[in-house]
Parts: sequence; structure tokens; C-alpha cells
Amino acid sequence: MNKKYTIIIKKFKLDFIALCLELNVAAQGDSLINAREEIKNAIKEYLDFSKKEKIYSAKLDIDVFQFIQN
Repeated sequence: MNKKYTIIIKKFKLDFIALCLELNVAAQGDSLINAREEIKNAIKEYLDFSKKEKIYSAKLDIDVFQFIQN
């Protein structure tokens, strides 16, 4: 079963920043497509790591979330 995650991608200066809200995982790329691929890779790495280390949840830093909404 594939789980779906919420991703926010915003342009910041010359790069695109991607954030997965549920996992508090971030990535960046030099294009929208590159940022999307980078966040997919970061999520996969995080899930692999968390499974290995038995980490089952992550908290979203409210300051980061507020920054994204502005």
C-alpha cells in the first residue's frame, strides 16, 4: 500500500524548496521538477532510515510551517 504525503513547494530566491508536512522532511532543487524528485528521494531515505531505527513519527516545527504560509 502506497501512502500519500502532502508536499508544499515554493520558490525561494533561485531555488525551489519542498517540504513534506507529515514527515517534516525538506529538500531543494533548481527547478520545480528537480525539487519534486529531490523530495521524493528524501522521503524514501527518511522512511528507510525510520524503519531501520524504529522511528514512527515526526513533529512539524511550527516556525517552519508559519514561514511557509506567509
